[in-house]
Amino acid sequence: MGRGIGTLFQDPLASLDPVVRVGDQLVETLRALHGGGRREAGRRALALLAETRLPDPAAVARRYAHQLSGGERQRVALALALAGDPALLIADEPATALDAGVRAAVTALLADLVRRRGMSLLMVTHDPVLTAGLADRVLRLEAGRIAEAAPLPPPAAAAGLAVGAVAAGGGGDGEVHAGGSDRGAPALACRGVVVRYAGHGGRPGVTAVRGADLTVGAGSTLALVGESGSGKTSLARVACGHLRPTAGSVEVGGRPGPGRPHRAAQMIFQDPYASLDPRQACGDAVAEAARAAGASPSAAHAAAVRLLAAAGLEPDVARCRPHALSGGQRQRVAIARALAARPALLVADEPTGSLDPAAAALLIEVLARFRREAGCGLLLITHDLALARRTCGSLAVMFDGRVVELLPAGAPPRHPYTRALAAGVAAAGPAPPAAEGCPYAPRCPLAQEACRTAVPELLTCAPGHASRCPVTAGNRETH
Repeated sequence: MGRGIGTLFQDPLASLDPVVRVGDQLVETLRALHGGGRREAGRRALALLAETRLPDPAAVARRYAHQLSGGERQRVALALALAGDPALLIADEPATALDAGVRAAVTALLADLVRRRGMSLLMVTHDPVLTAGLADRVLRLEAGRIAEAAPLPPPAAAAGLAVGAVAAGGGGDGEVHAGGSDRGAPALACRGVVVRYAGHGGRPGVTAVRGADLTVGAGSTLALVGESGSGKTSLARVACGHLRPTAGSVEVGGRPGPGRPHRAAQMIFQDPYASLDPRQACGDAVAEAARAAGASPSAAHAAAVRLLAAAGLEPDVARCRPHALSGGQRQRVAIARALAARPALLVADEPTGSLDPAAAALLIEVLARFRREAGCGLLLITHDLALARRTCGSLAVMFDGRVVELLPAGAPPRHPYTRALAAGVAAAGPAPPAAEGCPYAPRCPLAQEACRTAVPELLTCAPGHASRCPVTAGNRETH
């Protein structure tokens, strides 16, 4: 961290100290760069947090990094990068792992800071839409060399490039069955799942999931869609046994979930580097999972070779450690390791969030092929509604801990929130504290008085399609 150049990294959680409150990290950095006492540095730290548009800088300063959302952590990391009043800010993929609403807010914030502070911005990104919204000039790198000084594409053309790259990867799977297929026992059946996190330090507890029902059929794919804080990952952790639900029941492969991590459900995390042992060769990691599923050492080795090859990886990848691979290669190793355990259910939590469009397309293709061959269910968690509709047979949309719509991928959405997601419109801030009515009602253009007094039930719109909106459920032309 220097005074002339500030750096904003892709993963703010990795760049923040997990055992030091974020305010203390800012104070330490400011004193190292500018000197002075703690009181003055504390005032400057709060001013920096306010400049990054955090709603309650004093409360954020008292928290640890793990207690913040992804967007909040990225803004804290931005405040640290600005602590030296840099003339140049280098932003390395600062928004790729964020949902559309938070990504738009971070992009607007960066543009505003560049204008107000008069600093230069070097953006490292694979996102042509982000480039079109921020950059004055574009340099394209290829094999470590500047291959092209390209003019900026218009925003519409940039969006087409991003969408086309993923669609061209063959991730779309026309034979995917809708979630809830009756071919034998479902891969996942959640009934009335509630997840509450206890409060600490005088802060109230948080209810992350509110009575969710979800079914993923054997051999089928279901996308769980929603913005940050909607409850997607909490529900996924319950499905995999990483989290015990406060209420409700979970079955995986027709058997009750034991409430602890189990082989029948395997999770593929957004950051494969954090989920792979940095000291273990990738082939050994896959073989270890196969041995845990009952394979002999020789059979486990053969399974590792076969799965890595099926993931499109070269044979020498088996001897490599994770740091020697690209992000897309590491993610495919993680998929192979998950399949080696022969699960009934794969849970992929934002698996393409940090990948460029070409690597994301390849990853989706690998996931679809493995899912077909293994016959397991796939729960794909994403904030990208367009990706979900291209790659999955059906969708479940979450808002404020509830499933607000279940629909086939090709069906037009009925719920106003789903339609807002499809249009790329973010929810305007957190859900209101009042729990009597629909939490989306304060920002819904179709809200009626009844929506503000009771939470709507899921109403059937058509076969395989249900919406938690009484206004649009029976009228496809409304809104």
